[in-house]
Amino acid sequence: MRAFFEHGLFVIGEKNLKDLVNFNEIQAETILLNGKNDTIIDLDDVKYLASQIPNCRMEIIQDVGHFLHLESDDVLDFYHRILP
Repeated sequence: MRAFFEHGLFVIGEKNLKDLVNFNEIQAETILLNGKNDTIIDLDDVKYLASQIPNCRMEIIQDVGHFLHLESDDVLDFYHRILP
């Protein structure tokens, strides 16, 4: 839990993630999942990030917040559908 907290502080402390990561260099197919009820990560930020990563798609998961798989077992079914 401490590492999670420290990572969160580090990310919040950064003004622009593009200073840390060159999103254009990501070559893997990328899927960003966001819970519709997420109060931690703003949906507009997720949309922006998805637009910066080549070959990226974004999925909004209904009826969950930030901790998708902890909030609903149905999210595991979604993982099953999208993962090879």
